[in-house]
Amino acid sequence: MLGEDPIITPWRFSVSVQPVRHRASGLAFALAAALAFGGAGVAARPLLAAGMDPLQVTWLRVAGAALVLAPIAVVHWRVPLRRPWLVLGYGVVPMAGVQALYFGAVARIPVGVALLIEFLGPVLVLVWFRVVRRTRVSPAAMVGVVLAVAGLGLLLEVWAGMRLDPVGVGLALGAAAAQAGFFLLSDATGEDADPLAV
Repeated sequence: MLGEDPIITPWRFSVSVQPVRHRASGLAFALAAALAFGGAGVAARPLLAAGMDPLQVTWLRVAGAALVLAPIAVVHWRVPLRRPWLVLGYGVVPMAGVQALYFGAVARIPVGVALLIEFLGPVLVLVWFRVVRRTRVSPAAMVGVVLAVAGLGLLLEVWAGMRLDPVGVGLALGAAAAQAGFFLLSDATGEDADPLAV
């Protein structure tokens, strides 16, 4: 333990190499992320209507995020050197992949519908765990899957024969798969990577 900096929080003083987890700050980060991502479609719609294509909007958003997060990247520059595949995976799948597929969907179907389809990512994660990894999934999680799919069906009024652009729906499903990849990549990473650095 020599040479390791202690983790000091306002609530306790300890020497540890494990990150201290706080539910309140974690929920705050999750809420901020959901609001930022949910607002992306609304902000992208005028850009798409002005003639930018989905990939241009994706590059604009990713470049903007890179500029904002550059100071953090400078502080944590060793992480990409130690785990280049992890950083590349996060960059390609959840950052660029989700954005490009989602903005492509938004260009063809309503923002709310694209967002709801894209947010089927957690459902795909549960399907992955059950079918591919053959892991038992809790009954509460299964109920959540049924409610999520049923809610999407009610929103789309599938019984009324609502017609959506099939390419747009496919792109939104691709965004959901990329989002699921993000969650699975996070699970594979475990706790051995600094989340702020990644």
